[in-house]
Amino acid sequence: MVMAESNRVIPIDQLTPEDLSALRWAHTAGRNGGVSTTADVEIGPSGEPVGIRASVVASILSDWEAAGRPQPEHHIHRTAVTLVDGTRVVGVTFVADNPYRRDDEPTYGLYLDDRWDPPWPHNHVDWPDFGVPRDGNRAAAQIRSAFARAAQGEEVEVGCYGGLGRTGTVVACMATLSGVQASDAVAWVRANYDARAVETPEQERWVHWFAAEEGGR
Repeated sequence: MVMAESNRVIPIDQLTPEDLSALRWAHTAGRNGGVSTTADVEIGPSGEPVGIRASVVASILSDWEAAGRPQPEHHIHRTAVTLVDGTRVVGVTFVADNPYRRDDEPTYGLYLDDRWDPPWPHNHVDWPDFGVPRDGNRAAAQIRSAFARAAQGEEVEVGCYGGLGRTGTVVACMATLSGVQASDAVAWVRANYDARAVETPEQERWVHWFAAEEGGR
């Protein structure tokens, strides 16, 4: 019975706020208990992560509780990234008390979390936290469209919740569109945006999938 419970998979969209806080803490603090291998994650039939092993979540929660339930490092991103071809995009964090305060509003936003509903033109990607898009082809088209807007000089921002995993993955994809090799894209975004960007191996693989799809177009 205990073994069955430890092997149980918790769907990503059923993780509690405490689960997510502990997972973010584990990732940003560089804890060994963080989700880092495919053994930790249940993969769906189309290759997307659909859940995290209950034993892994329990272990991270235990460490988090023992550490006094610290909040993850939370740098608020309003961070401009200039890609290698000169295209500029802005990675952003969702700030709950005033998410839309800007010195200058963007002309377009691509958002990877449904909490976003800004007054400027925007689109959403259906993309679970710590995961990859539920519809990869549609997400890839949205990323290409946002990149094309930015390449034409529009002020384009990309945001999820913390501004790291999903946002970093999109910026890495855009880096490949600008000329960065797929094998270097994750390292590039970590060096030029945030060292914690792209949070899971599945997100890293999705960058490679995106680049391969673009190469075959």
